[in-house]
Amino acid sequence: MNFQSKKFNKTIMKKSKILIIFVFLFLNFNLHFFAQEIDKVMPAKIFQSHMVLQQNEPLKIWGTATVGKEIEVFLGGDKLKTITDVNGKWEVVFPKRKASFNPITLKIDNIILKDILIGEVWICSGQSNMVRPLKQADGGMLAYESSNKNAIRILHNKHPRLVAPPEGFSKKDLQRSNTDDFFEGIWETTTDRNIADFSAVGWYFGHLISQKKDVPVGLILIAVGGSAINNWISPKTLKETPLTSTYFTKDWLENEDVDRGHRKRGKDAFQNVIELNQPYLVGKTKYRWMCEPGFLFEAGIADLQNLRFKGILWYQGETDAITDDLVERYKILFPLMVKDWRTFFNQGNFPFIYVQLPRFKHTTWPEFRNIQRLANNEIDNSFMVTTIDLGEENDVHPTDKLPIGKRAADLALTNVYKYKINGTALDVKKIYQVKTGIKIVLTEKIQLNGNPNKIPGFEIADDSGNYSKVNAILNNNKIILIESDKKIIMVRYGWESYPKPDLTIFSENGSPLTPFKINLSN
Repeated sequence: MNFQSKKFNKTIMKKSKILIIFVFLFLNFNLHFFAQEIDKVMPAKIFQSHMVLQQNEPLKIWGTATVGKEIEVFLGGDKLKTITDVNGKWEVVFPKRKASFNPITLKIDNIILKDILIGEVWICSGQSNMVRPLKQADGGMLAYESSNKNAIRILHNKHPRLVAPPEGFSKKDLQRSNTDDFFEGIWETTTDRNIADFSAVGWYFGHLISQKKDVPVGLILIAVGGSAINNWISPKTLKETPLTSTYFTKDWLENEDVDRGHRKRGKDAFQNVIELNQPYLVGKTKYRWMCEPGFLFEAGIADLQNLRFKGILWYQGETDAITDDLVERYKILFPLMVKDWRTFFNQGNFPFIYVQLPRFKHTTWPEFRNIQRLANNEIDNSFMVTTIDLGEENDVHPTDKLPIGKRAADLALTNVYKYKINGTALDVKKIYQVKTGIKIVLTEKIQLNGNPNKIPGFEIADDSGNYSKVNAILNNNKIILIESDKKIIMVRYGWESYPKPDLTIFSENGSPLTPFKINLSN
């Protein structure tokens, strides 16, 4: 071997050693980094600074980390330790605490979450009229300006657009079209800016509860404009229900049991990524459409399973009132959803307050309202907000939202928090035949906003099923009399999409008598 060859070999060996050292350092660094990433403690997304935890309930804190890692959690002055299980999950449960405006700190290993209050937590959900912001509500921002701004904390879960542009969803929207990334939100103290875009119904409801009880209130807004009831029911329950099981076995985009508007919007949004000549099977595609059955439950409700809260405020139904078939389905699906959520959260029959659809010119709405009224009797610990005096004839998004928030708060204060508020339960107690016609006995004293001898809104039907409008008179402060010399089989009230003239029967606190249809032959 000549001198040049020896020199060349030494150079190669030197470079090889350098390369080996570099590779060793690179691998060591990345293994260290990877180990740190695995070891990273992750609390559940709901746990953030400025949040509210439910008073008078065990306070469960949970999250993930590497298997077998010891987790140390401090809540104020209390400390608990635990070790992650074989799936990398951990949880601790602190004792109950009373409501307080004094902020505390939640420390989870090296993660520090500040300014946490203990109070009342409500989940506000539904579709666009729940989403409708305070800045678009009559008197909304004025009411906020005169409120205790520190009393309410909000978590506004935001999501991608519902209606895609002509060219379909952007890459950014597609990246969020899955159950993990669809909703994004942070707990915040209220400001003029963020409250302006928060739910008007939800905020006013929470504000009145906080004002009456003098406690902090946390409002979690998980609502999507245009969503249908089936979007909010768990896939497991939908698959087990004969009425909805075909959602998962048929091509969803061609399934006539699904709202046509949802299917069209899905096609428009995913026009660039839908596989041609392949059925769109729910849960089996790369990108998930927000109006798929069960999607909003998976994306928004499922993460809250261990969270303790007081109750649900629900405003939804416009999408399910579009056709007669969808209206009929709501009879089953609304009680099914409430049962599904109560089973899932395992917190008993927590309060469920929901809003009956207001006035709006659509032929199916009277029947839909009656289904909502009947559900109030079918679902334990549920309370319906009557809104037949509100709404706009040609606008499905009316601006009179604060009265809805007030009536919902009155129902909560009366039935959940046990304050005595008259006028929250105006309904029909019984109807019976008399010689001169029928007497309708109501549950509470009424305030009549009109002529007591000419009360509008009532119709009766004989055994032929033909309805005719009739005059009703006030018999006393709880009884309405309808005179007729015919045998009355059916009686209904407020049975128009947009009643004209205005209905005049109200409770002592300004809530109207709900529209109804009652068969007297049963």
